Amino acid sequence: MLPAHAPAVRLATILCILLAAKVASAACPDKRASCVLHEEGVALFLEKNYEEAAKKFAAAIAAEPTARSYLGYAQAVEALNQIALAYDTMVAAQRLSAAEMQANPKDAEVSSRQERIKYKLGELRAKIGFVWLRVPPGVPPQRVVAVKREGEGDLSQPLTQWTAVSPGRQVLIA
Repeated sequence: MLPAHAPAVRLATILCILLAAKVASAACPDKRASCVLHEEGVALFLEKNYEEAAKKFAAAIAAEPTARSYLGYAQAVEALNQIALAYDTMVAAQRLSAAEMQANPKDAEVSSRQERIKYKLGELRAKIGFVWLRVPPGVPPQRVVAVKREGEGDLSQPLTQWTAVSPGRQVLIA
């Protein structure tokens, strides 16, 4: 037997879903996949469903990399305590944001996003450390097939740049 308030809860849930869909279509009048996926990610993030939000933001990035989707993804993975991945993602957001700002210097939304990214990047930088990975002398770098940050996925070009890690708890696997 359902509680007396179950129909009201069900109705409220349906209204929230419809409202989220309406907001996504209003924010994305051209219905681009990247925009709709981003807005769905925002709705999930606001519901504190960080894992699903991260998946939506990642899909939005795959459809069309934008500073705002990278920012959303970084905030979602930070909420999942994947700090080094959040930092790397925020660096990518900053790079795209700089290009956006150059193209639209008077756009308040673009300017505001750039400031948010700058603030979050500084905040994350205080929580991470950096390592430079080297192979032992005489070992060709090609012997390293992949390097993975435990819980945060594979690293791209791990032997050619400083790698962000979460001090005291990050494990790198080669």
